[in-house]
Amino acid sequence: TQGNYGDVQMKDVRDELVRLVYKTVFICIAVFIIAVFVKDFYLNYLFGLLRHYYRTGHHDDNYIFPEFKIGSAYVADYLLIGNSSDGYQFVFVELEAPNGRITKEKGTRFGEVINKGIEQVRDWQMYIAANWNVIVAELEKHSFSNTKLPRQLYKYCPYQIYYAVIAGLRKDFENIRDRKLQLQNENNITLLHYENLIDVANEN
Repeated sequence: TQGNYGDVQMKDVRDELVRLVYKTVFICIAVFIIAVFVKDFYLNYLFGLLRHYYRTGHHDDNYIFPEFKIGSAYVADYLLIGNSSDGYQFVFVELEAPNGRITKEKGTRFGEVINKGIEQVRDWQMYIAANWNVIVAELEKHSFSNTKLPRQLYKYCPYQIYYAVIAGLRKDFENIRDRKLQLQNENNITLLHYENLIDVANEN
């Protein structure tokens, strides 16, 4: 009888874990869909990203531009601009899928989904470094609180420009922490999963 009771308990635990996994996957897929198709509802997640990862604080002059053109060949899913004590921070965001081949080799190396995002961002980096005037011209087309762009934005400053690739779920990142840190230190690309966005949105 004791053994049967233990089996029932284990089954309950397994069922609960399965339910939680499906719930998490559903939420993250929903966040991805919102990010791509319902831009306005996604703002809370992105402002949370600015405040948590780029320390911009709760400033009134934080801006989000969806589908921001980078010249004629590229489009960032979002450009985030946040003001901090160090001045304006630019974050160009590439969204990839929350599922698919996020990693490979037993989760120790980046898979096709992450590599696709990284390759895209590297193309942006090369273009932006050589064509900052094009970025400024694109910014001037957008409403910027009905004011002229702050003078600081006209000058290219690589130390205030950041890039983020968002892909996968928390479970996909368990064995790639070192590669993630290396990517950030060497290429200025922050790699995040969709649950990170849920976490920072819930902080606010």
